[in-house]
Amino acid sequence: MRRPVVLLAMICVLLASCSTQTAMPQAASKVTQANASAEAAKAPIPAPAAVNVKITLISAALIQNNHVGNEWGYAAAVNAQPIQIGETMNAKLNPADRLVFEASATEADKYPDNGNATSEIAVSSLTEQQTTVQMDVVVTENRGRYSGNTAKWRFVFQIEK
Repeated sequence: MRRPVVLLAMICVLLASCSTQTAMPQAASKVTQANASAEAAKAPIPAPAAVNVKITLISAALIQNNHVGNEWGYAAAVNAQPIQIGETMNAKLNPADRLVFEASATEADKYPDNGNATSEIAVSSLTEQQTTVQMDVVVTENRGRYSGNTAKWRFVFQIEK
């Protein structure tokens, strides 16, 4: 009867030594991982590199007019800064920034007719090649016998990175 007890005691000792041997490397591994994570957290994260962008308003043209009027004004802006046809703006932007393009057209009469459009593009989506942003602005006649008729202006911006 003594043999089963001795055998059982040996099995317990063997199991205890196996679990100690396997537990030690895991504990050491966890400590090493914790140290590596702490060192990584201390390292500064590099800021994304700024991007130089050149934006030009290429054109603003009335491309269709169905009896809306003939006295027009227009305006364009990039990131809330006005821009004229042929004018170039330079900007240093982060890849996370966005370019916001705005365009508007007004038929100037006693009761002005207005139209506007907005477009956004992420700086990170710009390629090394030129990018063109084309926006159409629709102006609707609001009074008179041609009420409801429309005119369309097209604004074209060129972006170089």
